[in-house]
Amino acid sequence: MSRVSNAASAATRAARMSTWAYFGCLVRHPRRTWADLLADPARLRYGFAAVVVVGVGYAITVAGIALSDGLPSTPWLTIPRSHYFTWEAFFIAPVTVLCWILAAGVAHLLCKLLHGSGTFDDTLALLGYAVAVPTLITLIPDAVHAVFTAMGWLSRAAWEQAVSEPGTPDFLFLWIDMLAYAAGLLWFFPLAVATAQRLHGWRAVVAGVAGALVYQGVYVIFIR
Repeated sequence: MSRVSNAASAATRAARMSTWAYFGCLVRHPRRTWADLLADPARLRYGFAAVVVVGVGYAITVAGIALSDGLPSTPWLTIPRSHYFTWEAFFIAPVTVLCWILAAGVAHLLCKLLHGSGTFDDTLALLGYAVAVPTLITLIPDAVHAVFTAMGWLSRAAWEQAVSEPGTPDFLFLWIDMLAYAAGLLWFFPLAVATAQRLHGWRAVVAGVAGALVYQGVYVIFIR
């Protein structure tokens, strides 16, 4: 009876939610919010919207970096460094969406081997926010830097030099930010998988971490 009551309560809360509301709730109460999202009939739409939000956000940010003549780390794609950010502004959002789908597929297949009971749609929907929330950790400071450099308030070349020198404040902030992002992926992916697939313990951790590694591994091939 309590399970029915809990499910009904989650469905009621979900009916009052939105894409942005889920962002805030996941930061404050991730476990409860995963359950609310899973009970929401529009969960896949919300998950997709969350990924699109950060993908488009980064597209705009990268366009700003291109305007300030930013240079990426050595690209793996055969695109000249001087033009890389210009092209990346066009493909970063589709790459983000495709990496999300691929990571969800890998995590879902692993969950089936580990006796998970959720659907692919459940996994895909919840992993949308497992991608989007940690991405905001890097997107927000990157967007601020892009605005400052595009407006000429900060030298992009000077900032890129600073982040390449160990021990500088910019170097330390960059790596702390990146480590926080990585920790977010490794925390949210297993939680999302555990809820979507009704898994617990090491099974959720294995499937979730595998999904996070696939997501970031493919992402870094394109995004420099």
